[in-house]
Amino acid sequence: MGCAPPRDDGLRPVKRQRIEPDGAHDGDDALSARSVPRRSLAQPPTHHRHRHLPHDVIRHLVHVAVIRTHYNAQVIRTLSSICSTWRFVTLEARQIWATIIFSYNRIGDDADGPRHFLTTVRDVQEWLERSGTCSKNVSLDCHRMPWEKLQALFLLLRQHAQYIRSFSTHHLPVSGMDPRALLVDNLLNFARLSSINMREHIGLGILDQDSRNIVLDRAPQVKSIAFDTVLDVERLEHGVRQRLDGLSLPSGDLYDVMWLLHFFGLPSLKSLAIGALHVTDDAEYTVCPVKSRTTSDADWTHGWDIDRTNGGLRYFEADSYEARVEDQRALTPFEAKELRKLYLGVRHTIYNAASDTGWAPLFRLLVAPNLEELALRDIEIDPFMIWNLSPVQNMIMTYRPPLRRLYLEGFSFDGIDLLEFLGCLPLLERLVILATRVSSAELCDLLATPQHDRDGARWLCPRLTELCIVHHPDYASHGQQVSRTAIEELARVRLAEHSLSSMLEIRLDRATLFQEGRAFYWVEDPAYADVRLSLFTDALQPTAWWQVCTGAESLL
Repeated sequence: MGCAPPRDDGLRPVKRQRIEPDGAHDGDDALSARSVPRRSLAQPPTHHRHRHLPHDVIRHLVHVAVIRTHYNAQVIRTLSSICSTWRFVTLEARQIWATIIFSYNRIGDDADGPRHFLTTVRDVQEWLERSGTCSKNVSLDCHRMPWEKLQALFLLLRQHAQYIRSFSTHHLPVSGMDPRALLVDNLLNFARLSSINMREHIGLGILDQDSRNIVLDRAPQVKSIAFDTVLDVERLEHGVRQRLDGLSLPSGDLYDVMWLLHFFGLPSLKSLAIGALHVTDDAEYTVCPVKSRTTSDADWTHGWDIDRTNGGLRYFEADSYEARVEDQRALTPFEAKELRKLYLGVRHTIYNAASDTGWAPLFRLLVAPNLEELALRDIEIDPFMIWNLSPVQNMIMTYRPPLRRLYLEGFSFDGIDLLEFLGCLPLLERLVILATRVSSAELCDLLATPQHDRDGARWLCPRLTELCIVHHPDYASHGQQVSRTAIEELARVRLAEHSLSSMLEIRLDRATLFQEGRAFYWVEDPAYADVRLSLFTDALQPTAWWQVCTGAESLL
């Protein structure tokens, strides 16, 4: 159920439809008693004709609007120009000014129209000053920028060097200068700089590995880096690999990634983001040799003297994933004991189109017994080609990971015993199901009814506090879809049961459930009225509680 302060799941409309409970229900007294301490969290705001929005509400609205528009400069300017109150709150929210996206002579921007990016040195100065001492993320596109203006820009950045956290640049005019000197003189003395993009397309002119090592050696505070391939990481100096805690790659083979983690000493690596991940048994597509169960480590690494220390990877993200494996038995699993979060987008290919378990190699290769958060998204969402969740069920049944958050978009529970599946998730706190083929009515019935076995009665998912169900017209018949009445009954039952955690957030399709005393209210979310809800977002922060942030650039 919703909370009185606006949340990141969208703005509330002024009008609401009130739904009164149908008669008396057992447990109303207990429900009322339990709801009193939370009434300040559950009650929708009261309407007053001339009421002014408090500053904290305006601040929240500004924050959500800026995130949803990816820190659009024109949006920030507009919000700060509504009135004196909005201007005061917008200027006071220094964090929204701390993301600086500069593009000189941005193609497609009308000189007299809205400016979505910062386009002048003066714009950058305005953002730097208004963000104060907040840690700043700077991204520059200096295509065709005159050298004099570029010098002025870097001089300005040096004045705020102690507050710059991450830096990325594109199309830097480096003709007639030493790019290494440019970076060392202008960037690497930034005291808070912890992330840097070193991919070829950014145009820094530093493509050879020796130059990269020199630059990184001069910036010991940099611990998160974006590279082009796994080989770029392998060629790093030992000291740089030792301190690396974040790595971003545009694409890669899963087995190459395992090879990197297992043999090349990344003891501090905590986060790994890959744009397009694939698995293949074809040597043409891999950097490392495909290791069989009988291949020795010495043969697999060509006898190289390598560091076998293994990093404690806690976060692994692949925005898209596809399997090209025909003989999956040739691949050796990798155990990531410290892995806590796994975000994965699954893509259909000719290799796995004929099989519901064609994407299963990942869960056989990447063993994560301590996984706490799992997000899976079918990228294409084809009603005629939908993945079955059997590989996930097998992983959960085998390793019993302490899953606390489970996000699913575009999958199928066909052939899966929901009772058995939910029974393996005793620690689950958040369940998000978008466009997934599942009987949501059966799901709600199981969650609203204690299950009896030889050990007595037990509740499924006793810690569940957040539930989001979004139906898809092609995936479920009318009989499988849950009604608002059933959702209200689920909330009422779990509120009245003292041994269960209270349901704090419930979303059904495009509406959120609110409670006031014994009554429930459904509030439609206009922000997603005409768009398909998507589990993954490439925003710097999630704009809704039921979303997760992805994208290979999210670490920078």
